[in-house]
Parts: sequence; structure tokens; C-alpha cells
Amino acid sequence: MRSRPLSTSLFLVALVLCSAVVQADDFDEWRAGLVATYRNGTASVQRVEHTVFAKAANTALLEGISSNGGEIEWDGYLLVRDADLQFHFWLQGELEVRIGDQLIYQGQRAEAGWVSSEQVTVDYGFQRINVKLKCVDANAELKVYWSADSYPLEPLPSHQLFHDTESVINNEQLVWDLGRQHFESHRCDRCHAINPETESVPAPALWGVTLGMNPVWLKQKLLNLHAESKTSNMPNFGFTEEEADAIAAYLIGLESPSQLVSVPEVKQDKKNPIPSGEVLLGTVGCRGCHRENVTPLTNPFAAPDLSHIGAKRSPEWLATWLFRPERLNPQHEMPVFKLSASERGQLVDALSKLGRTDDVTFIGESPDRPSNALVDQGRDLVKKFRCANCHKIPAIEADRRGMSTLRDVKNFTGGCLSEEPNKELGQPTFPSVIRPTLRVYLQSLQKTEFEPVAETELGRRVMESRNCLGCHARERFPGNAHVARTIAEQLEGFDGHPGELIPPPLTAIGDKLLDSALQKSVAGEQEGLRQNWLRVQMPKFQHASEDR
Repeated sequence: MRSRPLSTSLFLVALVLCSAVVQADDFDEWRAGLVATYRNGTASVQRVEHTVFAKAANTALLEGISSNGGEIEWDGYLLVRDADLQFHFWLQGELEVRIGDQLIYQGQRAEAGWVSSEQVTVDYGFQRINVKLKCVDANAELKVYWSADSYPLEPLPSHQLFHDTESVINNEQLVWDLGRQHFESHRCDRCHAINPETESVPAPALWGVTLGMNPVWLKQKLLNLHAESKTSNMPNFGFTEEEADAIAAYLIGLESPSQLVSVPEVKQDKKNPIPSGEVLLGTVGCRGCHRENVTPLTNPFAAPDLSHIGAKRSPEWLATWLFRPERLNPQHEMPVFKLSASERGQLVDALSKLGRTDDVTFIGESPDRPSNALVDQGRDLVKKFRCANCHKIPAIEADRRGMSTLRDVKNFTGGCLSEEPNKELGQPTFPSVIRPTLRVYLQSLQKTEFEPVAETELGRRVMESRNCLGCHARERFPGNAHVARTIAEQLEGFDGHPGELIPPPLTAIGDKLLDSALQKSVAGEQEGLRQNWLRVQMPKFQHASEDR
């Protein structure tokens, strides 16, 4: 297959970004957010941001962009509705702000504190805005506010910040952030030591992974022929059927540390009947992460499509996963919902029917033992292709020997970025990765050294990988509003009104809650329900302490 030139591919990606990744408004000419450019010397990175915000202290602003001598520039358009405005800045560093031809503010602060502009008159409509922040002694902090006679001081609203469509289509560098997301979601750092420690979430542990699994699906997964192959982050190694059989035999032979629970019996209450599993799937919050027809372009961290889960996993496995996911995978990221046993039973009944055929079978707790020769062959293949780099496997350690750090790449079309696997070198291909975006990200890292990224940026990335914005709206991201509207139209009892299915927005949530309350809320450990009329739930997450 002949691949497209990089510039052509990036044009197509950027064109789709205009309608998919960046939330559009009613004006075809304008797209939400400002174009942010991060610089340090000759190194430069660009992405679209929906707020003018920065905070770094002796850390990298972004990968390859040190705060020591670094600067950030936001450029785009501000929709102005009031003529007389005053701008206020929480600032550490050197700052210059222009709107149209006016210099709104120019100054600096060595330590973080408040500064304000004079009151200025700005014409109504879309006005060009340019904000430049330079770090001082490797430190920088900026948050922009405004006020007018008709309203008090408030953050510069994200819904009034725009950039023009042409700046996306003609600027291939704006796919950098999507490339970074693909790098993390495909776990590239688990083979390539781009940082001292891996930052991506590990793939599922493989001991007992086949328990309650359809053996046909397992083989199809290894051959990259399963129903979710186009959106799966699993690499394609180009295995033959014989190799897939051997690896499957090895995996089946790995003993499970836990047993599956029985499917709970559904006990209906005539006064308060339990909703069906189909209704619970739509109302509890499952669709915030598990959506149909989600592509790697719209969300690289999307949870698996559940359309065929009934053909993959047994009802007992599903019951265990909903009740105690840590039994099946100690490193899981599955949030746990507060469901009664009967509600879990209803959910299992609905999920087990999705994509299932009458002849499907599942691997039990005492499967037939494959031949030792086949198991040994499978173990050798698992070692050769370094499966333990992503998956935790008994008695097999991760092996990064001989793998590039990716900070010295010369060929951006070969290796794992090629469209075909190279079995001799053990190099897979990734069917769902958008290669042009990953190349832009990797090119930005060339000849750079590792430096920890600012904590606020890491927090933003935790929200990405945990799919927080799949449910909650924040800035220009709508959360589950579109999904909730569809569910409310399809299910009885809502009359098309989705209010009970939409959780609170996260815009300016740090201004509303104390840190102690936020710590509990983000993990689903809050005491009681303040908005008890909501049917959508905040589940309990297994966050690491630093992720909170």
C-alpha cells in the first residue's frame, strides 16, 4: 500500500479536527479556543487551548519546552460584548497583552500576584487578541480575568475565545496534542524509554485473562480480526494462525488468581421496580466512556465499544467485573458504580446479549490443558514480542533492551509507524493510530532531554485518560450532553428531557470547592448525594494519590 505524503495526511487530519476535536460554533469561520505556541530557543510546540492559563515552577511547560527561558503565546480572537473593559492578571513572569491595535498591559512580576490594566474601550465583535508570557527564573504563572460596569471580576470566558478555521487547516503543527494522546493511549513509552519512568496506564494483566473469554474471540484478537480491531489500541504483530494458537494456549494455561462470581438474582420490588439493564446502561453513566462509533480521532482514550461484549465475555465474568474488577485485573481503571445486586444482574443480562450468538462458548475455570509443546511455543512468542512491556505476566519481565528512546529518530515512516508489521525485528503496527499526528509529536522531541512536566498539565492529562469529560462539561467541551439527549429521546419516562442524565459541569470547579472536597469528589468518595435527583452516578475511581 502506498502511503500519502505527510503534508497531505496532516491536511486531512486537520480538516477533520475542525469538525471533530475542536467544538465548532454557529460561525463556519471561527473555531473554539486560542492557538497556543510554546517556545524555548528553537524548540516550538502548538496546540489549541480554551483558557489563557499557565503554571510552571522549574518544570517543563510541555515536553521538550523547558520553563527556563520558555515562553507561551496565545493568539486568536476575543468576542467582545461590552465596550469598556478592565483586565486583571494573576501573574508571575513577563506579560504583554494586545487586543486589536491596543496594548492592554505590559509588565512583569518576580513573584505571583495581582496586576490590572487601565480601563479600555474595545469595539464590539470579534477582536484579535494576543497574549505573550515569558518565564522568569524558570517560573511562570498566569490566569486572565476581566470586569466591566455590568459584571464583576470573572475569568476570561472560554466561550468567547476563538481562532479562525484557516489557522487549523494550514498549520500541521496543531495536531501535536493529538499525537501526544496517541503516544500515551497506545503505550509507546512502555517499549521506548522516552522518560525515566513509564507514564502510560498498563494494559490488562494476563494471568487469568482468558477466564470467561470466548476462545474464538481470543484467537481473532491475536490475529487483529476481532470486531473492535479498527478502534483497538492493541498492536498488530502479524501473527500466523499457528502462532495465534500457540499464544492462546499459553494464555489459557496461566492460572487465574480469582474465581468468578455468580450472576446476581434480580429481585423486583413492585413499588419501586428496578429498571431494565438497557435503561441502566443509558442512565447510570456507562455511555459516558463506552460509546458507539467513537474513533481514535475523536477520543484516543475511549473505553471499549460494548456492541459485541456478549460475544467476548461470559455473564459470570461481567458480573465479577461490575462488582470487583480488581479480582480480574489489579491494575484496572474501571470505575465502580454504587449498584444493588439486582441492578448488577439487570446490567449483566443486557450486556451479555450484545453481539452474542447462540453457539458462543466461554473458557471455564478448569479448561482443557493444551500440550506442553504448544504452551512453550506460545511462551517463547510472548517473550520475543515483549508482551510483558505492556501486560503484567507471571515470571516474564519487561524488556526494553535495544529499543530507541525516540529522541533520536531519523525515519518517521518505518518501525512501529509503518503500515505493516516487521516480525523479524519484532516491530508491530498500530491499526488505530493516526500516524501523521504521532510523527509531529515525535519530531518535536528530537534532540531534547527529559524534564518533568508542570503538575497542572499532568492533571489535565489525568482528566483525559480517565475520560472525565466524557460525562462532565468543561469549558468548550460538552460532556455527555449529546449522548444524554439521545438517551432521553429513546427511553421511556424522560419525554426527551435529559436533565437527570447530565452531571455538574467542571468549569471553574476549583473556584467552587475546597481542595479537600475535590480530593474526595474526583475519586467518588463524597459523602451522600447533594443532587439526589440525578440518575447518572459519580462512580468510585482507583486513583493513585498523585493523580488526585
